[in-house]
Amino acid sequence: MVDSSEPGRLADASVHLVETLKLIEETQKSCKLLIIFSKVDLLEHPQRDRVIAGISSLLQLSYLTSWCRYVNIQTTEYSTETDEGLHTILEWLQTLT
Repeated sequence: MVDSSEPGRLADASVHLVETLKLIEETQKSCKLLIIFSKVDLLEHPQRDRVIAGISSLLQLSYLTSWCRYVNIQTTEYSTETDEGLHTILEWLQTLT
């Protein structure tokens, strides 16, 4: 989960994500990973897409998605205020069973 309202913590999230993906890739076992951008309700609508795109870029998600052979990376947004995105998260969890 990535807090979209805390851009100062993205470097830590990026390092942790890369370390996790390296470990998964070393096992050579397929898995799914859902990255959730939380607190999107705190962003103004006009800047929301720009902020999410910026976070994705800082986390290097397009590169990591193509680099990972064993990890299927997906992303979604979630609002704790409105539960926007909750349905997507629940559907993704159902694909794990």
